[in-house]
Order: sequence, then structure tokens, then C-alpha cells
Amino acid sequence: MRGRVTSLSIAGLALALVAAPSTVLAQEAGQPGGVLIAAESSQFKNAVVTKITRTLQADGHQVTLIELAQLAATPLRDYRAVVLVNTCRAWRPSREVRDFVRQTSDDDKKKLVVLTTANSEACDLKVPGIDAVSSASKRTRIDSVSQAIIDKLRARLAPR
Repeated sequence: MRGRVTSLSIAGLALALVAAPSTVLAQEAGQPGGVLIAAESSQFKNAVVTKITRTLQADGHQVTLIELAQLAATPLRDYRAVVLVNTCRAWRPSREVRDFVRQTSDDDKKKLVVLTTANSEACDLKVPGIDAVSSASKRTRIDSVSQAIIDKLRARLAPR
């Protein structure tokens, strides 16, 4: 019995490592000054981040993934676009996102796209002055939410 539990644990860990996005994707190919994605983790958020990452990498962009908690220590000047993925708290974006946006220069705010998720379909958590998407964390919305963010990012990443 013990051997079976260990095997199942190892199989579950391997599946989680394969299915979950890496904390940081090191990639040499792509354009300099790519995309930073700072995200909290959940099944829905991980699926959206994975879809965005794969699409942007297929477009030839460098994508760096970090945890949202690391955002304050990351210089935005190194990126052409930044995605913040967070959870609704008290019907507002997370304190980390609110504080970060408040401290961000107007020029850097133009790089931002914020996704705030909630359990409710009625949630509409726009971030004042920032390009934002809000969504219930429903599996059926992964494709549409991912595409909405990809479209916003492509507009920022288009050659000028």
C-alpha cells in the first residue's frame, strides 16, 4: 500500500510540474523587451497564463513569468508589455495591484494589462486608468479571456 501511495504522489507531482507554467521562462529567441506576466496562481489563472504565454512565444516574443508578489522588485523598463493577473478582494483588485498601479509612472501604465478574477459573473473590476479585463473563474471563459488579453498585448507589441 505504501509503495502505491508513493507512486501516486510522484505521478501527481510530475503531472503538476508539467501542467503548471514555470515561474520564469528563460528564452533566448524573441524580441528584446518582451512581456512580463506577474500572476497569482489558480487553475483558471494558470490556464489563461499558459495560453497567453504559448501564443506570444509562437509570435516570437520573449515572455517572463513571475509571481505577483515579486512585482514590486521588477523593473518595468525592461519590458514592452506587462500583464498583472490577480484575484478580486472586497470587490476590488488585490492590494498588490492597486499599490503597484498607484506607484507606476504614467508612461509605464501604458504597458499594463490587468486581469482580475472572481467567483461571480457580476464582477466588473476595471482598474481606473489601466487597460483591464475582469472575469469569473470559469473554465468556459479561458479561451475568451486569454484572447482578450492577447489582443491587448499584440496592440502594445506591434511595431510602431
